[in-house]
Amino acid sequence: MRRHLLLITFCCLWLGAASQAATELADVRAVRRPGTPWVDVHYSWGADLLPQVSAPDSGWVVLEASADGGATWDLPVISVAGDAGRTAAGDGHMVWYMGADISPALFDVCTIRVLVSAEPSVPSGHDMIRVAAGDFSMGTDAGDSQEGPVHLVTLDAYWIDRYETTNRCFQRFVQSTGFQTLAEREGQSVIYLDGGYHTVEGASWWRPSGAGSELTGRLDHPVVQIAWDDADAYCRWAGKRLPTEAQWERAARGTDQRTYPWGESGSHTPVPMANAGSENCCHESAHDGYRNTAPVGSFPQGVSPTGALDMAGNVWEWTKDRYYGYFYADSPHNNPTGPASGDERVLRGGSWISYPFMLRTVYRGHHTPETRHNYSGFRCVRDDH
Repeated sequence: MRRHLLLITFCCLWLGAASQAATELADVRAVRRPGTPWVDVHYSWGADLLPQVSAPDSGWVVLEASADGGATWDLPVISVAGDAGRTAAGDGHMVWYMGADISPALFDVCTIRVLVSAEPSVPSGHDMIRVAAGDFSMGTDAGDSQEGPVHLVTLDAYWIDRYETTNRCFQRFVQSTGFQTLAEREGQSVIYLDGGYHTVEGASWWRPSGAGSELTGRLDHPVVQIAWDDADAYCRWAGKRLPTEAQWERAARGTDQRTYPWGESGSHTPVPMANAGSENCCHESAHDGYRNTAPVGSFPQGVSPTGALDMAGNVWEWTKDRYYGYFYADSPHNNPTGPASGDERVLRGGSWISYPFMLRTVYRGHHTPETRHNYSGFRCVRDDH
């Protein structure tokens, strides 16, 4: 393989630490094979680079690319083979088939960097928020029958992602594990467009609308086309798990039984509070500046009482719980985890096509675990211990 390498370095730069969780390597050489969309990336790092761990002889390595000289790192890097993911300290070699991930017009302007971290790396700024232990009133008696009765729930303390899981986060997971989503394995998925559902060949998390789409400039949008098992696999890889339905609702509404994460006013006025659809079910709308997904955190005015963003709108979020419409009548008081059986899983929060009724903090969506769309994603939680 190495005999095909160009003698001119495609890129090699040092820009300092990428985040508190990951360090950018200085000793990187990326070389494009002549006349092809293949790039060989060679790197080296020493065990002293991760002194914060007791045995820093291995780390998590990921590859990122930029079209603007490193000002942003918004090019998708998905089709990677070689020494990515958990690797030993020393020399490494990855191969990136950029022909599958980006436009040919970007081949000659790419800048590449390699990051290493002690644990599976979460992009800078994607922190978690601690939710204190205590009681809250879950559900409502003024909505759909499945949303009641109101009942008191006691939760142990936990941590929840501030943002929905992004394409950038999921890209690191895929690079590190080679994971393929259900949509990729089946070769198709469902998109919502112009008020209707369409099964599209080739649609997946990195082709969210089908073969003609990709993720350039959209790495900070929430990942979509995610089935329940896909979301569960990511959270487990990151040392987390999907939230219970009670944990999700507590993080979204706080303890004052508010209708929306931000309070009682609607989502559309006086200024958009969330990335949502039209006032009536269920159509895309650009009233909030986005006809499809928005970068996570784009609506800080819609923040929840706990500090979580996009708990209403943007994408539906999978929870850990199975769905049963009358579960609340018999729900345990302490740390409920949903019914023991059921063919569907609960989703919460609404999406960019949802009208205000679906954006309420108590609204319960539900689908079979294999369901995926271009408007559903997830976020994770971690127990407080």
